[in-house]
Amino acid sequence: MADAQDEDGGTKNLQTVTRAMAILELISRDGPLNVTSIARAIGISRSATLRILKTLIASGHIAKPPNARTYFLTERILTLSSGYTRNNILATVTEPIIREASQRLLWPLVLTVPVGPEMLVLVTTEPDSPLALQRMTAGYRMALSDTASARIVLAQSRPEVCDEYLTFVRQSSDTAPQAGAFEDGVMRARNDGFALHQVHGSREKSLAVAIRTDGIAVAGLTARFIASALTDSKAQSDVLPVLQTIASRISDALASAATTS
Repeated sequence: MADAQDEDGGTKNLQTVTRAMAILELISRDGPLNVTSIARAIGISRSATLRILKTLIASGHIAKPPNARTYFLTERILTLSSGYTRNNILATVTEPIIREASQRLLWPLVLTVPVGPEMLVLVTTEPDSPLALQRMTAGYRMALSDTASARIVLAQSRPEVCDEYLTFVRQSSDTAPQAGAFEDGVMRARNDGFALHQVHGSREKSLAVAIRTDGIAVAGLTARFIASALTDSKAQSDVLPVLQTIASRISDALASAATTS
């Protein structure tokens, strides 16, 4: 009898571990998700999903910011990857393309990806650009609502992923005051195919396009320029085509890397 109980307990524990790993993979693939979305995708009850999520929060692998409904991966998830992450591949593939292009464009270029409630800088030429007003480096983080790249990435993400991010921005006490303007910016980016944004009080503007794989935005490529040096129309006529060409090259390079890996 004891052996049977141990076996049953082992089976149940294995099932819990399997579900926990499935949840981590789901959040990694589809971005921040709420309990209902996770439960539906995994095929288990909401209460069972909550129990696993609480365990993963306790282990430090996911987090749910205050006032948010959605769960995000934390940096600790990188300890499970043995140095292999999509962001590492993205940075490795894109950096030489971005640095070569920046020599012609001169304005600094920045590649960012959404990580929880922020945009994470993977590649930037700001430290080397004579026209940069800032000198952010790889690893720098910016609030979603402060970036053009978040607007275009969400605009070209899956609708459910976009909705989850917008919900977070609306519900977070830090970003709620900018939620309306941010959502309007996402809608404009969806119509325009690019995003243009200036943080209040900043001398710089940002023009961003999406890096896409399999038709889905995975990152934002941004050119940052001094607002007094370029009008919006001039930026769209002179800088936007260059960004679109770079983004197309990066998407092709990512597709090739995926094929050969």
